[in-house]
Amino acid sequence: MRMKLGGAVVVVCAALIGACSQPQPPAAAEPTQPLDTRPTEPPVADPSEPVASGNTPVAADIAAIAGLGAQFDPARDPADDLATAKVEAQRGKKRILLEVGNAACDRCQALAERVEGNLLAAAQEIDKLALLADGQPLDVERMESLVADAARYDAKRWPH
Repeated sequence: MRMKLGGAVVVVCAALIGACSQPQPPAAAEPTQPLDTRPTEPPVADPSEPVASGNTPVAADIAAIAGLGAQFDPARDPADDLATAKVEAQRGKKRILLEVGNAACDRCQALAERVEGNLLAAAQEIDKLALLADGQPLDVERMESLVADAARYDAKRWPH
């Protein structure tokens, strides 16, 4: 008797489970929405908003290394690049080091060779340029004249 009752319970449970597991009819598909073709404004950089990519020393190092490998592109507008650099510098609370001159600029080349690989000498040369600039706005001609002026003055060397 127990065996028949146990078998009947199993059959009833199986029937109930089978009834509950019937597939539901598929939900009615919603009609597709039309594509939004309105023109969108390009995003404008806001220097007051922090960005994740520029807020860490590692990210700044990666960006600096990428900038070292950049090639000259005559189609790019340097004013746009400078504006972008200013925004990124404000976001990351960094300063901008503007490299001026080319291989044809003998004075710039001499200054670069003088500080190559020597961070202390580079810092001293930058300090001299800052003193000579006297807080005035810089353009290419002014920067070249400052480099020429800075090349005339040697940094103070203290005996060791």
